[in-house]
Amino acid sequence: MDEIEKLRADLVLAGWRIELNSLNHNRNLVDWYAWHPKRPDDWPNCQSSDKPPALCIYPHAFNLPQQEKTFASVEAEVCGELAGRWYKLRSYSITAGEAMAALPKITESLGAAWKAIAALDTQPA
Repeated sequence: MDEIEKLRADLVLAGWRIELNSLNHNRNLVDWYAWHPKRPDDWPNCQSSDKPPALCIYPHAFNLPQQEKTFASVEAEVCGELAGRWYKLRSYSITAGEAMAALPKITESLGAAWKAIAALDTQPA
């Protein structure tokens, strides 16, 4: 859990907002998620919010009693609506220790996927 708390502190220092994760699974020991208020300008707008979709970070930590340890990982996610369909794009199984260094590439990859979907959904059938 120390890595998760360090990640939280690093995210706050980098301008991320921390919120209570009300949809959290009851076995997840982490009760928060993070989102960044600044979104890349070249990401097409989410249809329902009329602004680019948020990039969110969801940390997870679970006790594994049979192995006497805690398993922790992080997911990065872009979720939004394009042309009447909802999409959830995710990178997962990221260690808390590597998350900050991995975020630029993950953001680029998820953004490229979001833009590709937007391009497909705006072309005539």
